[in-house]
Amino acid sequence: MRRRWGCASEAAYDARGSATVELMLSISLLILILWFVILCGRMSDARLRIEDVAHQAARAATIEGNEAVAAAQARNTANAALGEAGVTCRSLDVTTMGSVRPGSTVTVTISCAVGLHDLALLGVPGTATLTARFASPVDVYRGGTAHNHRTTLERIVELYTGDLFDGHTAEWLEAPREAVRRDVLDAVSTLVHILRDTEPEQALALLERARRFDRYNEAIYRDIARFQSHLGQHDAVSRTLALLTTTLTELDDEPSSETVALFTSLRSPKARQPAT
Repeated sequence: MRRRWGCASEAAYDARGSATVELMLSISLLILILWFVILCGRMSDARLRIEDVAHQAARAATIEGNEAVAAAQARNTANAALGEAGVTCRSLDVTTMGSVRPGSTVTVTISCAVGLHDLALLGVPGTATLTARFASPVDVYRGGTAHNHRTTLERIVELYTGDLFDGHTAEWLEAPREAVRRDVLDAVSTLVHILRDTEPEQALALLERARRFDRYNEAIYRDIARFQSHLGQHDAVSRTLALLTTTLTELDDEPSSETVALFTSLRSPKARQPAT
């Protein structure tokens, strides 16, 4: 009986030891999975924010009068936008390609090396380089003095009250109707860049008007939210996202992850702090 009891005790001890090892392995695996989820979430969020930065930088570059100044403006805009988005780049490369002639296109590529040292447990490199690219058309109405340029653009926006031959459904109207609408939206975009530093309230009003012309354009809602945040209208940022969400339900769609990430950052406590 003693010998049997000794064998049984030894078997029970071995079973408990195996269970302990299995538990430790399971916990280690769960920790690795958790770190991997954090890595994926961080990379996805950073990528979306950098794509939005490339968008802002390209649009800023199209306003300048020559390629050298456009490249400098793209870099300055990228640095400022990355700071606002809370993205820290260990190294940053901003490349501007294209011409600033009216009707041409400027393409800005952002390459940002983000730090991953705190995720060394996964065996990932210390940094990962994320790249985003955006091409923006140059205003076709550029020309003359700055005052005449602004006056011309304001007149274009003022004269546009809705779709060309609104209410008519002839197929041949679709192409010219869309062309006119896009030209007006380009004029609004250029005016916004002209006014953003000196008359941000007017720039915001123009964007609100553009939203009525292009109700499903998420880029317009994102620009509206940026100005609202800049002007301290933080509650309006949430209303803008709600309006976009409601509007897109008409298409059985929803805001993109890029748009949601931007609105989240603009509503964060850091974004609510007054600029210094």
